[in-house]
Amino acid sequence: MTPQKTRAIVSNVMEESNKRKYELGLMLNSEEAINDVVSVLNKAGVEIEKQEAPRKVNLAYEIKKHNEAYFAVILFSASPDQLPVIEETFKFSNFILRYILIKPIVIKKTKISTKEKTSPDDSTINNNIETKQEILEQTKTPSHSVSGQREALTNEDLEKKLEEILK
Repeated sequence: MTPQKTRAIVSNVMEESNKRKYELGLMLNSEEAINDVVSVLNKAGVEIEKQEAPRKVNLAYEIKKHNEAYFAVILFSASPDQLPVIEETFKFSNFILRYILIKPIVIKKTKISTKEKTSPDDSTINNNIETKQEILEQTKTPSHSVSGQREALTNEDLEKKLEEILK
């Protein structure tokens, strides 16, 4: 194997490890414009993983004198170096009304343990009820009257409380 072929293989492997997944959301002026988008992506050298067929949507406001558009989503893998080329092409294309290019969030799945959960016995439930009642009784303040409104404090009581706070 020649050194040039070895370098080419190494660069391809490095390029593959550098690739990230991206999601492209598009508002197109026609249903056929998806073919132009795919050709732009192919020319940039990205790997298209999933492509949804464009669906017609009514726009809330006019975009480039269009009241309706075709919404499409494309998932692809590319290196970050390829993105500026793709975005530059999309900015000046007449078939794309709007686009958004994002790096999707990867949610890692965690394994849930299958240990048996023990149900609380009656004594634990009764103890919890008693402690809740105690907490409720402790939180009741004597400054509340029967109607639920606070009694007005005198100036002397206010001064005493302020002194306590400032100490």
